[in-house]
Parts: sequence; C-alpha cells; structure tokens
Amino acid sequence: NILAACVGCSRMDFTAFFEDSDRKFRYWSDVPSLSAEAKSFSTFSSKEFASNHKKKIQQVAWNCTGDLLGSGSRDKTIKLFDPTTTRAVSELIGHSHHVWQLMWDPNSPNRLASAAKDQTVRLWDSRTAKATTVLKAEDGLINLCWSPQGNYIAVGDLRDVVSIIDLRTLKIMPSPKKFPYMVHGMTFDTTEKFLMLGTALGNVMIMRFPQISQCAYTIEAHTGYCYCVVTNKSGSLLATGGADALVQVWDTKEMVCKRTFSRLDFPVRQISLSHDSRFIASCCLLENKTASKSAESRIDISEVSSGHSVHTVVTNNDILSIAWSPVQNILAMGGAIGGGSSREGSGVVSLWGPGGRS
Repeated sequence: NILAACVGCSRMDFTAFFEDSDRKFRYWSDVPSLSAEAKSFSTFSSKEFASNHKKKIQQVAWNCTGDLLGSGSRDKTIKLFDPTTTRAVSELIGHSHHVWQLMWDPNSPNRLASAAKDQTVRLWDSRTAKATTVLKAEDGLINLCWSPQGNYIAVGDLRDVVSIIDLRTLKIMPSPKKFPYMVHGMTFDTTEKFLMLGTALGNVMIMRFPQISQCAYTIEAHTGYCYCVVTNKSGSLLATGGADALVQVWDTKEMVCKRTFSRLDFPVRQISLSHDSRFIASCCLLENKTASKSAESRIDISEVSSGHSVHTVVTNNDILSIAWSPVQNILAMGGAIGGGSSREGSGVVSLWGPGGRS
C-alpha cells in the first residue's frame, strides 16, 4: 500500500495518500464552521455596574430565572442587581467577615445562600433582604454548593472539612468529612447521589452522598490543583479547570474527556457553562510584572461541540468570578477594579453581552 511503500524512502511523501480519491474511508474530518451565534459574539461589549462594593467581589451568581444577579464581597455585604439596569436594587447585611461564596436556590428565584469567613452560612429572602436562617460552622467557610433538587447545601471550610446542610431540617448533618489536602470547587450530580470535589491533587473525587465518607470514583483531570468543578443543568457534562491552565469537559455518561481547552496561559480561576451548554467560559489573571502595564484578566469563550475559541474578553480589572445567565448568552463578571484607577481594589460587577446588557 501507499504508506508501506514510503517506509523505505529517505523522504516520506503522504501526498498520494491524502489525494487518493478512490479511498472509501478518511482519517480526518473537515473543520466545523462557527455557528451564527458564535460569530455574533464579536459584536458583544461589556457594561459596568455601579456596585459600590468597597472591596473586591469574590462571587457573582444568577437566580434561576435570570432576572436577579447577586454579588458577594470582602466588604461583608451582598448586593442584588437588576441586570437591565446598572444599579443595585438591594443590599444584604449580616456577615461580619468576607463573603466568599454565593449561590441561589436552583428552584426558587427569591432564595439564596452565602458562606463567609465569619464561620456562618446564611439563607436569604431576596424580597425582604433579610436572612431567614443562620447556621454556624467550625471554621471560616470558602466553598458552597447547592444540590440541583434543592435539598442540600455542601460547604467547605479553611481546614478542608466538607459539611452537609439538610435544608429540610435546616441543620448541619453529623460526621463532616476532613480531607488531607485542599478542596476547591464542589458540585452535585443531578440525582443527589454523588458530590464531586476538585482537589489539590489535580483530580476530581466523586464522593457517595450524603455520607461523603467513601470515594466512589476518581477522575485524574489536571497536573496541578483542580480549582473549578461545574456541571451543566442536565448533568450530562462535567467541566473542570486547573492550575495547569487547562479546561476539560467530560461526558458523564461514559466518563470520558470529550474536550480539552488550552487557550489560557495561567491557572484557571473559574469556569462557567452557558444555559444551553453550547459555550464554556474560563478565566485567568495574567500576572504582568512590567512597570508600564498592569495585570489583566482574560476570559476565553469556546464552543463545546467544535472546540473552537470563539471570543476572548480582556480587561484590566482583576476578575475572580464569572457566571453565564441561566436563560441567555450574557456573562456576568465580578472582581476588583484595576488598571491604576483611583477606585483600584474596590468591587466591580459587569455584564458582557449584546450591547453590554441583557
């Protein structure tokens, strides 16, 4: 055959192999073209909100209907925004230390939870801007995840202890799990039978739930810390981001990696899947050490099906959190103002989308 005939040649020539029109099979496929929706991203722009957070924002999160956006800040407050305006509609006050995590009830547009360094988890009613429940943990809390059916919240503290809150009893369940390594991102599967944890070992540990005493499976995902673990709404995709600057998308039915994205040059801080799972956003901070230019954040938007990078958002702000709207292609970003601004270090919330707004 053609390839065998070339083995003894001093210079291998594959021209005939690729131009052989009589072949009944192909080892390659055409590069898929970008969808019209992906092409429209080039017309998107960013619009900054008047957040009035005095310190950097750790987390931004949408409610399940996409008509409220929350931000949790190191200034101890949470603010809620109407995404069609640039001003906060309410402020939630009660934490006595940095608010590290914020997440909405996946089934209620008016209920959200926050985890803070003051060792408390607070459940809030957005209509009254009041905390309805306050639960005390053993140490400062830095991770929080709400189960898809709304029955549980998982929280992780500074000692890498993961605890489970049963929302039907509003109590912390007994026997929290202490891990011998750092636990970063957390997410549930859709059945609430497994809790997935991104760890400092670079893997994803899939724990049987609700006991979380036994690891059912381990996914070897990254060569450095696995900072981010998220699933899409249907639970068919699991996405991870790590210190090796890679983003991976896994098919949970076969538990195989279907895409690896290597667009970023620094550790991946956060990732988010779009409402229809067609696009994935990943964020990193470019540590520029030159005196003439400040550090900047870069957000890559890629198409999951083709693997193409379709757009890159670059900002001088220090972006710590990103989140796609649950109903449309609008990306929320939260962090700290940078670039030598007089307000440098204070919190910033912005939306990237058509016309910079929803």
